[in-house]
Amino acid sequence: MRSRLAIAAVLALSLAVATPVSAAPKWKGTWERREFTNEAGTRAYMLYIPSKLKKDAPVLVYLHGCTQTAEDAALGVRFNALAEEEGFVAVYPEQATEANGSRCWNWFLPEHQQRGGGEPSIIAGITESVVAEVGGSPDHVFVFGVSAGGAMSSIMGATYPDLYASIAIFAAPAYGGPDVTGDLAYSAMGEFARPVPTVIYQGTADSLVVYPAGRTALTQWLGTNDLADNGERDGSVSRDPEIENRAFDPDVSPGSGEPCIPPPSSFPCLGGAIGLQGQYPHTIERYMGSDGGVLVEFWSIHGLGHAYPGGDPAGSFTDPLGPDVTRATFDFFIEHPMPPPPSRPATASGVGSAR
Repeated sequence: MRSRLAIAAVLALSLAVATPVSAAPKWKGTWERREFTNEAGTRAYMLYIPSKLKKDAPVLVYLHGCTQTAEDAALGVRFNALAEEEGFVAVYPEQATEANGSRCWNWFLPEHQQRGGGEPSIIAGITESVVAEVGGSPDHVFVFGVSAGGAMSSIMGATYPDLYASIAIFAAPAYGGPDVTGDLAYSAMGEFARPVPTVIYQGTADSLVVYPAGRTALTQWLGTNDLADNGERDGSVSRDPEIENRAFDPDVSPGSGEPCIPPPSSFPCLGGAIGLQGQYPHTIERYMGSDGGVLVEFWSIHGLGHAYPGGDPAGSFTDPLGPDVTRATFDFFIEHPMPPPPSRPATASGVGSAR
């Protein structure tokens, strides 16, 4: 067990009084720093409320990778600009250095892989407090994470399937690391078990979270969702995907690209180094659920390293070349709201307070 946790820890390195923040004048809405506290601890978070907030607005929670702050992540992924366009709320929980010196979410520790305690309870508590504050739609609450944040996003989908309608994972392994069958994530769902729509992104040239590791998240969520619809592993979730290839006739202009030499980027952008224009070639696999609709998507982004594609170079771990996964993720989320449950608990995370 200790050796497995040590390996997981290495992989993790792959990635209140409201305080207005003045570093982002291009955003028209309200950009504030908050704190949330419950029995598991205190974490800060950044909150973006667009200037024209929709009634029953969606709430999107974004979990950063290692070494990042909430503000750095928000600059890179462009969700605030999209929130301004679409009228949703964006929330960025921030890992504390006291909890992890590299600001990684502690997804690899068992105490942070369960409902009702540890970091999952804090993230869920932040989410619930924001939904209540802004009058957000409980049917349109989503979580997306990158690298260590992607691993924690998977945990949030497994431990709080009654809170998050659907989830997105970028460059991260299966739930808890080794759960390639989906059994452990299904067990973590407990009485709230249901199929959770999931979109997963992975760069084929990622040297930190290598491509096969990213595919374990796919295997796990196919298995978890197969179990979650009726409690049986019966092939109700297809393993035979519909496949779409995009941008497979690339335009290359040597010497014209952005190689993403630090700072603030932390890995070279291979597409920019060769002068690729527009976006990386990518393959989308779509897996159908028992109702015949798309339940899981897996995006293989050919040539992408450990960086967020279509990102703003002002943020770390970004690559300016597409595809635009920010828009793709939001579209997937809107297409996969929470299904009507027989009943929903008043609170998923337990007692906590935001300020």
